This record gives sequence, structure tokens and C-alpha cells, in this order.
Amino acid sequence: MLSKKEQAWVAAKIERTVSHIIDAGEIQEKPDPNRSLFLRPSGFSYCPLRTWLQLPTAFSKRKKVDAAFAFYVRVGTVIHEVMQEALQTNGEFVADWLCLDCKHRHILKPPVTECQNCGSRKMKRCEHSIALGSLRGHVDEIFRYKPGKEWAHIPIDYKSTSKAALARKTAPDKEHVEQLTSYGVALTKHFYVAGALIVYIVRDNPRVCKAFFVPINDQI
Repeated sequence: MLSKKEQAWVAAKIERTVSHIIDAGEIQEKPDPNRSLFLRPSGFSYCPLRTWLQLPTAFSKRKKVDAAFAFYVRVGTVIHEVMQEALQTNGEFVADWLCLDCKHRHILKPPVTECQNCGSRKMKRCEHSIALGSLRGHVDEIFRYKPGKEWAHIPIDYKSTSKAALARKTAPDKEHVEQLTSYGVALTKHFYVAGALIVYIVRDNPRVCKAFFVPINDQI
């Protein structure tokens, strides 16, 4: 059994190590070349010079990423995944549904339990992909309702944040509006888009959130 002094020493050492790793640590990730070959809304605001300078890294086998950056990005990814899985049985939200047998894709549908093409019940929810010129991306969530004769679609983009940052926020960040606007404009080419929503969710208490409406027209 360690003495109280030794216990305190070990605890303090681990605290320093964790803080140091987050501040100065690096991890290895596999780059995605498509992020340089196509415009990605998640990378807005777009900078051609930055993209050009990042080309060698984009086509390398591995790249180094700051541990702190990876932490925040991956926490945000978890929030996206949990929200999508929790809402995938809610008929008010639509997504693409892929048949795992015949690979038929059901575009922007409420939960699909049986493939309309082959009758298989092996279905997988997928984010809706957008493609408009050189623009490529995936929409986090799409809320659908019927105010009149046609369905209205509202793309939703989730953003993770801190409680303090959320309390100060009175409007969405400019780059987030640019990202979501690009999704909305791409969707207007095929569907009626009534607007869009950016939803900021607190990382350590996801019950606390704030949503901002973003108007969408059919031109950027």
C-alpha cells in the first residue's frame, strides 16, 4: 500500500502527464485526399493557398495531428453519431437508407425497414451526401415536415462547444453559416428547403444546447 505522500505524488505526476500530452502530444492519422480534391463545407471558410500548402500532407500515408485538436474533433464526432443513432427511428427526420444486400439507396426517407428494390430487411442509415459542382459533403441531419402540399426540408448541423462559449453566443459563427448554407443550396437543386439550423451542443452536458435558424435561398 502506498503512503498518502506517494499516492499524492503519483496522482500529481499523472495530472501533469495528461496536461502535457494534450498541450504538446501528437497522434498519427490517415489523410483523406478527397478533402483536397473537392470543396468540403466542413472546411469553410475556403482558402486556396491553405489547400495548396496542405497537398503534400493530403497525399501522404500518415499525418501528424495535435492531440488537443484530435480530442475536440473526435468528441464532436461522437456527438454527431449519438444524435443520429438516437433519432434514426424518429419519422420526422429523414436520411439515406442503404440496403446491405442489393446496395439500393433510398434517398431522404424516414426510417426504412424493408428495401423497396429487393425486399431485404438489412438496412443501414447513412448521412445524405451532397454534390454540387466541385462541392462534396454530408449533412448531419435533415428535419422534414409538410406545411402545405410539398415536404419542407431543414438541414441541421451539429456543433460541439463549451458551456461558457454557449452562454456568450448570440449568433452562429460565420464559418458555420457558410458551411450550412452550402448544404442548403445543394439540397435546393432537388428538394424544397425551408431553411436550416445550426445546433450548438455542450460537450460535457448535451442536454444544454442552442439552435440558430439560417435562411436559405437557391444561390450562394
